[in-house]
Amino acid sequence: MAPANAQGEKRVALLIGNQAYNAKVGPLKNPHDDVMLVSAALRSLGFAVTAIRDADYRSMDAAIKRHAAAVRREGQGTVSLLYYSGHGAADPDTRTNYLIPIDAAEADDADLWNVSLNLNTIVEGLRTQAPEATHYVVFDACRNELKLTRKGTKALTEMGFVPIAYTPGVMVAYATAPGRTAADTGNGGGPYARALADELVKPGIEAMTMFRRVALRVNREIGQDPWMSASTLPEVYFAGQPSAAPPAAAAKLTEAAEAWDRVKDSSNAALFEAFLVRYRDTFYADLARARIEEIRKQLASVPASATPPRPPMAPPAAPRGP
Repeated sequence: MAPANAQGEKRVALLIGNQAYNAKVGPLKNPHDDVMLVSAALRSLGFAVTAIRDADYRSMDAAIKRHAAAVRREGQGTVSLLYYSGHGAADPDTRTNYLIPIDAAEADDADLWNVSLNLNTIVEGLRTQAPEATHYVVFDACRNELKLTRKGTKALTEMGFVPIAYTPGVMVAYATAPGRTAADTGNGGGPYARALADELVKPGIEAMTMFRRVALRVNREIGQDPWMSASTLPEVYFAGQPSAAPPAAAAKLTEAAEAWDRVKDSSNAALFEAFLVRYRDTFYADLARARIEEIRKQLASVPASATPPRPPMAPPAAPRGP
């Protein structure tokens, strides 16, 4: 279902999912799935989506600059969304937030901040380069798994973010509270990404309310306390104005969301194919197709030796005597 205001509103999104960190930094398991979930939701809402995974410093820096330039070209009234899932933290000395690229060699704070991207600068840059757009920045980071140390030995417990100062035209949503860490739990996506993907596509909900609903869901499910900061922003309805979606369509989307919650952790491809038949006109269809492909790849990668051997044939009966 396309939102009713999609034709008069340009929408551009960049999603970054970093998980293949080395053992000294701390590998993660959900960022790739996080990006898949959120990108499927955004595409269904008319966003032009760029998604990158396991990006090094140069790739992240270039992608963010290209995103800002694309938003600027679209002109006044454009809606910009930057979503980051991966390791991120604040330098405890400078109280500056950073996104940590995949090529960081280790998580010692003597050098880590020099090879990471300054989130504060990114937010300010988006506003400066595209001042006529409305910007949403989602920082799904500060994961428990980050092995942040000082002088190579002392583990640092201060791994949360520091709230960014007021920036006109920008809302920043964080997956956890200031100074706290976020969980990398769950399968097929982390708790914040799953809630965000579900809430994004519900029609008739203004963006600020939508992000509050995401925070309440995550808090209710795992006790984590998402946080957000925003300046005065125009009203944005990602999935359309309250009257935009026919009741039947809204009901179908709700039904699809409930069905997806029941089947998403299955390893039975036939179950997802049946889901596609019924809900192929919702954004959950993209998730089902991706899950089918994932299951097929897993089956194809199983070595032949893993197949249970056939039971030995019974020896032929001995001939009877005369």
